Amino acid sequence: MVGSCPNGPVYLSRMSSGPDSDWIAWASSELGGGQPSVRSLRDRHGPWLVETTAGRAVLRSVDAEPGLVEVRALRHATAHGVTAPAVIGSIAFSDAMLLLIEAVDGDAQLPAERDEGRLRRFGVEAARIAALPVDDSWPLRTTPIADVDFAALRRAQPHPLLERGAAALEALPLPSADAFVHGDLWQGNTLWHDGRLVAVIDWDHAGRGAAGLDLASARMDAAFLYGDGAEDAVLAGWEAEAGRACPDLAYWDLTAAVATPPDLAWFVPTTIADTGRDDLDRPTLVARRDGFLERALDRLGQSSA
Repeated sequence: MVGSCPNGPVYLSRMSSGPDSDWIAWASSELGGGQPSVRSLRDRHGPWLVETTAGRAVLRSVDAEPGLVEVRALRHATAHGVTAPAVIGSIAFSDAMLLLIEAVDGDAQLPAERDEGRLRRFGVEAARIAALPVDDSWPLRTTPIADVDFAALRRAQPHPLLERGAAALEALPLPSADAFVHGDLWQGNTLWHDGRLVAVIDWDHAGRGAAGLDLASARMDAAFLYGDGAEDAVLAGWEAEAGRACPDLAYWDLTAAVATPPDLAWFVPTTIADTGRDDLDRPTLVARRDGFLERALDRLGQSSA
């Protein structure tokens, strides 16, 4: 089902303390009926797990434009065999959306120790996403998390290495955009069960771009979480699935590193903590991010050394 309602923002503002009863009833109906129960999966702002005797699904409220992208991308991905949850229903408002998505039996908790097999599997899925059909009707993506102004963050909090990386990118031509991209591909946007990748989630930044954009995001995530060299397992999985090398990878590695908050101050206690990696502190993550960036600069012949 795809519905519409002009008064969505009014209803969604009431969802700050939990989903509105009207939308719980809608979700229950989409699932086939039955008395629903609702549980927050993260905090009181959602997403929420809605369960009835007929089924279970995840209910989310999102801005309209990225919500439309997410619905389209999820349907595109599942239609072509990518590991993603199905869209059960959606309601579009003037500037917001409700999404009801298949609940997948898995979690985004990250192991504390490096798992080469898991990282390779992550690379395989990145290659499968890149191979999805794409055309000019999809939004062009030239950086991860396209709606965040990382340049403004750097201006507010200068970081010399990030600034050098951004300047190097500006001096280079943009590689061709001939692949499908997820747009925010890190392990926090994946669900796993018994060591198996069971879903890639949060497709609101999907679009048309270069294959290296997602691959580099996945590589930097691996180095970020597990240290220097962990990115090699992601690349091995990607190349095995794609049957080729990824062009312009140093450029995209640099892009992924530059598309991060300068000091990661808010990122560690929120985003990283949600994955169960309480062992990681900000100095460690900043050092790993900067090391990944330095290696990309070195491969481009623009190292500070």
